[in-house]
Amino acid sequence: YTPQILDILYEQQAAATFFLLGEKMDGNELLIREIAASGHEIGSHTFSHPDLTALDNSEIQKEIRQTDEALKKILPDYSIRYVRPPYGRYTEKVQAAIDRPLMLWTIDSLDWEDSDAEKIYTVVVDQIEDGDIVVFHDDNEETVKALSKIIAELKKRGFQFATVSQLAQINES
Repeated sequence: YTPQILDILYEQQAAATFFLLGEKMDGNELLIREIAASGHEIGSHTFSHPDLTALDNSEIQKEIRQTDEALKKILPDYSIRYVRPPYGRYTEKVQAAIDRPLMLWTIDSLDWEDSDAEKIYTVVVDQIEDGDIVVFHDDNEETVKALSKIIAELKKRGFQFATVSQLAQINES
């Protein structure tokens, strides 16, 4: 559902960060180029979505390296700044093995559960505060149904949308 999500973000003039799996990049080159060309950020969600806490340092680094290499084939000049560990699971060992910051979320939309669009909407708009990072998944039709309504409501409340790099810059100033 990524193309539909990109359309909604374009229509609503909202920025986002897409944490991509390296193993899903092959065959999705045009879509990945569109994500970057639309001004959205691309982060790493590892290559194969393992629980990084169960891997040794070399396996963790391989997951990150393979994702970097897969993206470089598509966007040679793009550098991934952030990594989102699968399941949000990490330890100090995982953090030390990765050469860049980990980026988690402050609100889980729960769209990965058996959630309908109305539940996704309610979970997000009832909790949101300034500076929050909301995690959505682009493999759920219910997310697509909820997203436009969520963005419209949050804009009405005065929220602005940013990539995680933009948010980090705002927080630094």
